[in-house]
Amino acid sequence: MHHNDHVDFRCPRAAGSQGEIPGFYRKLREENADDSIIEFPWSPIWYASRIPYFYQAYHGREVLGAAITKYLRSPKLGFRNLIRPNLDAFLASRARYVIVHRDLESEESNLEIAACAMRSELAEQEFQNRHTTGRFIAPARQMLRRLNSEWGPPIYRDASIEVWDLELQRGKPRASARLPMPRRSGRRLALRPYGRKN
Repeated sequence: MHHNDHVDFRCPRAAGSQGEIPGFYRKLREENADDSIIEFPWSPIWYASRIPYFYQAYHGREVLGAAITKYLRSPKLGFRNLIRPNLDAFLASRARYVIVHRDLESEESNLEIAACAMRSELAEQEFQNRHTTGRFIAPARQMLRRLNSEWGPPIYRDASIEVWDLELQRGKPRASARLPMPRRSGRRLALRPYGRKN
């Protein structure tokens, strides 16, 4: 997954303890497969999007980002690895799993960021307050409610992430796509013999 840290050759990339990596990513690493995954929420603000590439370096799968930034969702842009954050787009993607982070900022806070890759302390605090603080939690909670409601419980859940297997969902009827039952008005329709005129 691309990140500014990959081209900033002055500084080492973000690092962290493998002991804090969620168990599902360990499962991905152990499996002999090349299925893609979707990470949500994701943002192009690179000061707040290091966790996906940190986990990817561990599990080695292709990562597709589901951005919370609306201007990136235009189909005119045609990003190959960018997925619109909705259930239909998830199902239409080439990914096998969709992973929702409950509190991405909390996970980011566990990473070790080199001093040369950070702004000054005052500038960093100002940036975080204006652009990132709390901005991932609300979209994550909304997506979790939708997925649990439409697709049922995830195949994996811990304190950090919830995961759904898209292969299990493809081909299933969507709850929102079911036709509503016709309402009964309470009035009985008067039937008349065929061919009879009023």
